[in-house]
Amino acid sequence: MVLNEKQKTLLDMVEKEKYILVKAPAGTGKTFCSIQCAKRYIEKNKEFNKNFQKVLVITFSKNARAQLVKELKNEESIIPYVEITNYHSFIKKYIEIYKNLIGIKKEISIVEGERINKYINQAGLEEKDLKEVPNIINNFSIEENKKINGNCKYNNIKKAKELIDRIIEYTNETGEICFEEFGYLFNRILLKCKGLSSYISQHYPMVILDEYQDTDYYQNEFLNKILIKSNGIFFADDLQMIYEFRGAKKERLEELKKTYPSIKTIMFDEIFRYRDKKDIIELLYKIRHGEQYNYDKLVNGKCINVNVKANETWRNSKSKKAQLTVISQYVYWNISKIISEELKKGKSIAILCREKSEVKKIKDIFIKNSYHVKQNKDSNELLKIASSLKEIILPEKIDDNKGNYIYLALMATNKDEIDGKENIKDIKIDRVRSGLLLEIKNIMIDFKEQRDLNSKLDCIESIISILKENDYEINYSILFFIKRCLKNESITNEKIDKIMLSRQYINSYSNISKGLYIMTMHQSKGKEFDNVFIIDTDNIKKETNLSYVAHSRMKEKIYPVKLIYEGTNWNNKKQK
Repeated sequence: MVLNEKQKTLLDMVEKEKYILVKAPAGTGKTFCSIQCAKRYIEKNKEFNKNFQKVLVITFSKNARAQLVKELKNEESIIPYVEITNYHSFIKKYIEIYKNLIGIKKEISIVEGERINKYINQAGLEEKDLKEVPNIINNFSIEENKKINGNCKYNNIKKAKELIDRIIEYTNETGEICFEEFGYLFNRILLKCKGLSSYISQHYPMVILDEYQDTDYYQNEFLNKILIKSNGIFFADDLQMIYEFRGAKKERLEELKKTYPSIKTIMFDEIFRYRDKKDIIELLYKIRHGEQYNYDKLVNGKCINVNVKANETWRNSKSKKAQLTVISQYVYWNISKIISEELKKGKSIAILCREKSEVKKIKDIFIKNSYHVKQNKDSNELLKIASSLKEIILPEKIDDNKGNYIYLALMATNKDEIDGKENIKDIKIDRVRSGLLLEIKNIMIDFKEQRDLNSKLDCIESIISILKENDYEINYSILFFIKRCLKNESITNEKIDKIMLSRQYINSYSNISKGLYIMTMHQSKGKEFDNVFIIDTDNIKKETNLSYVAHSRMKEKIYPVKLIYEGTNWNNKKQK
């Protein structure tokens, strides 16, 4: 890639400025420039000690990290002196080292937030309070007795303190920690160990921050402590900030000027990804600047109008599920032909939806019509798989926890239900009298007394074989994860966590091959596909950031799907 004038200016600034804000929209060469900034700093900074120091490149998603690592491979001379990590991996190592300092008594084990939620629920909390766990830990500062996430609608500070205390109590006693706790715990460590932030700064004299607009309160706090001494480059795009519900906020970039008065700003405006697609550049420009847009001038793709017998307000309706079924079927009828043609050409295709319920319903219809839908396990799903693995490595009989084995086998396929049942871990398999679950029940009889890991893996693979015979497609990435854990005789919770985190990165490298993907717009961030279908585009027009992210995921063609609601008496029919 040849540097343009703005990129050349940025590299010159690296030699002179301590802090730099780079406003970089999608497709402007941000990943390439991040690595080039690291290279320039290492080569030109005479005080950089290659025996001890590294440039730290930190991002907030596994997809972005994978792209940065891929770009770094093009610069072999600096590979030993650059550390690319994501926020959770970077912090986890310090929590493991200093856990005793903050009262954690056992080895650290990463779990999904639902597990902590179940523990908290034992105290008999009201539903309105319980649903805030564990995210509440990033919404309130109990030390400062205030709300720190303005997007959080929960306002009971007294109850928030009680909930956070219970979360920390659980973590201290069990060592189980969810991703939501990382920032809070790390900042507690930095407050108790005053010299740690200085040590980190000495080790990483240059910190390059990717997707800075996605930082929450505690992430920003720890970065500020490190950057008192280190140089910092902030790559950000306020139009790609779509994680307000996690604590990101639009004021974050404005606050940089107050925190770092000497910071210099540069704006990238040349979009390389769509250089030969003027229609896409014009469309993205209008979305970014809040202008009215339609798809009349679209050349690289086309708008697909879909008439549906449903109400525009279906998402807030009592008949939401029934209307979604109808909408999904109409969507399938109108886009499946194009998708089939593009799949034959070896293209990667994404169908992007607003909500997870829409993803599930549309995915089910495509699978029932013999399409192979690529799996896109997110971090939370991998956490659930890891939690199940941690339970079955205990020296107990298979018969003591049959639901976990069925669950792990199911997760290694392209579906999320058996015989119409989704909560497989809670299924009473002994009571099953028919269907596919009966076959699974019968095959598990041979394993029920076994305790060794080889037998446990054999049991899971036997269940997978039954599923495969019944048209379930195998997700080999998840199956490899399960095998790697259970084939290790010395496996521990800590090793499962490490394998899980490394698996996330491997998945990010291999995620986007040819095939069909169906996911939410939030899940698509950081990914690129040959062709993208955006479902119900009018529904996201007012959400400028989400609309921009969704429309900038394509490499070749975009297919906005506009739903034309014909209206029905769904609610009246239900009442009758």
